[in-house]
Amino acid sequence: MDIIEYVPVLLALGVAITSFRRCLREKAQDSSFLIDDSTARFYPLKIDEARDNEKISQIYSHKIEFIGALPKDFSPIPHFSELPNGKQIVDIKFEDQGTSFYGGGENVQGLCLNNTFFITWNMDAYEYDKTSCNLYQSHPYIMAICKNGSAVGIIADITYPLKFTMTDTNLRIENFGSFNKTWDWKKVLETDMDHPFSVTIFKEKSPQKVVKKLAKLTGCIPLPPKWSLGFHQCRWSYYPDTEALRIAKTFREKKIPCDVIWFDIHYMDGLPKFLVVLKLKKDN
Repeated sequence: MDIIEYVPVLLALGVAITSFRRCLREKAQDSSFLIDDSTARFYPLKIDEARDNEKISQIYSHKIEFIGALPKDFSPIPHFSELPNGKQIVDIKFEDQGTSFYGGGENVQGLCLNNTFFITWNMDAYEYDKTSCNLYQSHPYIMAICKNGSAVGIIADITYPLKFTMTDTNLRIENFGSFNKTWDWKKVLETDMDHPFSVTIFKEKSPQKVVKKLAKLTGCIPLPPKWSLGFHQCRWSYYPDTEALRIAKTFREKKIPCDVIWFDIHYMDGLPKFLVVLKLKKDN
């Protein structure tokens, strides 16, 4: 039989295989998949809503794309659950009892965050104390360092408030309501909770390599000017300008290193966050 007779069958088989692979690819992309070497993205059941929330996120420096299916031996694997009010909870368990957690931005807990929590919502924390849960920086990121020296980075991709809770073996990430009517995290009501989010997990042999991978995903800052790396002096107010000059002169007289003096908003009329002064000249 001439091979030409088999051409339609071979073409149909090729189309079927291509369609099957596309289905597998779409299925993988709908739940969990690799976006880089040893880096995976995981989605909850409400995939479309999570992707909508990612549209306004500024976390990643480039478009996140599918590069392959999730390996069977990838770990840790996040467990997604949802409460009746729409609140999403993500639990990530670490088998190593010696795991330590770091990250999250500024906090009053110290560097190691085991058996603590923080909330990703920036607030003016000028009177913060040991009961404050967050300060002036909020990063939805945790680095877990395992007992054997390896490390894992975890990013929650959403701009809505989240609560991160760490034990000695578990990380929990969950929606935290709305700060629209209060700055006090203790007074936040569990309303407006239905904001699903994805989680990106990347693992490396050392914390240093996790930091490099984080920079690859989120981008690197431009090289700062030399003066910004010097000694900075900052407090609530140096008002008026003569006080700032007195402080600078005193630093020089006492030979105390000082490259920058910061001004807070005390010198502004009405203490606004931003002040634009317009001078209008009348036509004669």
